[in-house]
Amino acid sequence: MKKLMILGAGIYQVPLIKKAKEMGVYTIVVSIPGKYPGFQLADKVYYENTTDYDTILKIAKKEKIDGIMTAGTDVAVITIGYVCDQLGLKGLSRSAAEQATNKMLMKKVLKKKVYVQLVLEKYILMKMRLYMKQKN
Repeated sequence: MKKLMILGAGIYQVPLIKKAKEMGVYTIVVSIPGKYPGFQLADKVYYENTTDYDTILKIAKKEKIDGIMTAGTDVAVITIGYVCDQLGLKGLSRSAAEQATNKMLMKKVLKKKVYVQLVLEKYILMKMRLYMKQKN
């Protein structure tokens, strides 16, 4: 049976937990203690802070998970990237997670990519004009 670690046990994670279980996936839910509805649905529960990368990684290794995810929150996204990187799981890298959740970093990365794209487009346009001149 596949094992999926789900970070968060709140109302936004409930549909994810239900769908995973419906698909026959063993669910390991990790969240801080509280009266969260996802705890009752999970196959296994850990009461931990989802932003504690190292603790989440230790649990993931112990449980030999096949995947890790969340829904409805960006708080745990960097942890997901970290665990994916460390365990070689398919999914978001820590770098991509940081770029997606840190607005300043996101703007910096997008500016750089847009600048590179503009330079590339200018270069292509220049080459096309040169080609057209030579053709005529």
